[in-house]
Amino acid sequence: MQETNADRWFGVRCVFRHGEGTYEERIVTVLAPSAEAAIEKAEEDAAEYAEMLGAPYLGLAQSYEIADDPGDGAEVFSLMRDSELDDEAYLDTFFDTGGERQQDVETPPSPKGRPDGPPTDEPGPVDEPGPVDEPSAGEPASVAPDAESVRDATIATWTINHFSRSNPAGTGQGDVAALLRRVAQSIDDLGDVSVQDLTFASSVTAGEDDLTVTVYYHPEPRRR
Repeated sequence: MQETNADRWFGVRCVFRHGEGTYEERIVTVLAPSAEAAIEKAEEDAAEYAEMLGAPYLGLAQSYEIADDPGDGAEVFSLMRDSELDDEAYLDTFFDTGGERQQDVETPPSPKGRPDGPPTDEPGPVDEPGPVDEPSAGEPASVAPDAESVRDATIATWTINHFSRSNPAGTGQGDVAALLRRVAQSIDDLGDVSVQDLTFASSVTAGEDDLTVTVYYHPEPRRR
């Protein structure tokens, strides 16, 4: 598609499937004269991307007109969705299901002196620390400073990554061995990580066993 002086910038999101049970949302910036033309142009790119990676394009494309030329801080895509879910349930449903291949980061940025990994037995920079609460899986650990040293205290925190896997609905949904193979492949795909814990859950959905395995891990080399 030839570019013209009337072209504007658009952000277009397309959805792909990688293998069985892994989906990708991909956003590209496009110069086009209209939202429809932007989608057409993005879908041409999506077809090439799908062929290159062997990841079928699922036919969903959403465009958003960018107000300014793309640059530092430019809003390249926005989508509003109406929902009756509360904040936490909304995020868990659409953005943090546990199956995302992502690494958690802390915000705001870590203060000077904060460790990169889990707390160790070595004393931290906190003066006269109060009681230490043992964190549950997936929750930050913290050292509570004495009230008089709060201003200068550095709180040691860390997060743990996790993902969940289930078998596709239908025949074989309750196959434990198949689910464990799926989990093992997902761990291999992560590379050299340290697995801290695995949990197994089972529930009945539409008369079938719905099995889920959740893996908790740190993105650091495992011990040999």
